[in-house]
Amino acid sequence: GSGSALYIKALSRLDADMAQYIHDNTEDELTHFTFLNAYLVSRGASPVNLDQFRTLPSSRATGAQQIPRLTNLMQLTLDTSWWTRYRSRTKNPDLGDTFPPAVPGLLQGQFPGIPRNDGDLNPAKHIQAIANTAGFHFATIEQGGTSVYPALAQRVTDPEVLRVVLSIGPTEAMHFQTW
Repeated sequence: GSGSALYIKALSRLDADMAQYIHDNTEDELTHFTFLNAYLVSRGASPVNLDQFRTLPSSRATGAQQIPRLTNLMQLTLDTSWWTRYRSRTKNPDLGDTFPPAVPGLLQGQFPGIPRNDGDLNPAKHIQAIANTAGFHFATIEQGGTSVYPALAQRVTDPEVLRVVLSIGPTEAMHFQTW
């Protein structure tokens, strides 16, 4: 992999395979993008180019790719209530029950999920807090993906598009299972 060795070490405290999960997830997202563009072209539409949306600065930490970003991993506010919701034996969100966040502090500001620069690599507790934020962020995003594709599938009217949506959705669910 690439990136900061200290960050990867902090991620590995969560799961020894975390760095590999990140690379696998990134590769899957790139293949989704490539597939969807090829699908658009096959249907006579123009491919999508997202470069105009790459407006966020890259991390300046050693090992980071110096390309503008589509997503901001340096200012995250996370709702971790999904964690407690999935573990409740007595409450049901479909019946109006609400759930407290697993990590209330992550709702109280904007936190980095990747080192912003080499100054974020120390002290050890600081880089660990960044890695912990990342761990919750990855799962939060994939948890959302598990419901996005079924919701889209209910609105699709073209059988071929339905097959596309249904082929990507399970991958997102598997990513959530991994995180």
